[in-house]
Amino acid sequence: MSRVEHIPYGYRIENGKAAVDETAAEQVRRLFENYLSGDSLKKAAENAGITGNHGTIKLMLRNRRYLGDDFYPPIISEEMFNAAAEELQSRAERLGRNGHVRKERSVNVPVRFTFISAEEYFEDPVQQAEYMYGLIKTEVTNIE
Repeated sequence: MSRVEHIPYGYRIENGKAAVDETAAEQVRRLFENYLSGDSLKKAAENAGITGNHGTIKLMLRNRRYLGDDFYPPIISEEMFNAAAEELQSRAERLGRNGHVRKERSVNVPVRFTFISAEEYFEDPVQQAEYMYGLIKTEVTNIE
């Protein structure tokens, strides 16, 4: 038997085996359908009655366990899973999120900070922070 650390949404454990939770499984199916019909990740989940953030929903759409394996019974078809994978890839490419690491832009801020020595100390941290920020002198350096 497989060791299960986290049961994917749509399943429950019965007598040591994964079983389909039909109510949640129907929400998973609707999530895939909604996404394939054009909803955003968040909207597809909301319309399916699933609460989660963008990343969580994307992981659900990529979870191969929904296809079924030695431990998990299938919830969705391979056709639906593959269609969602293609749609994820297509949208990512359209939005320029193709998995390539973006070149980091270097920003040179032409500012140098100096402080006047602190002479007062306050018990209130907000008051102390305001005082300390007031001691900052700014010199702008020219970039040519």
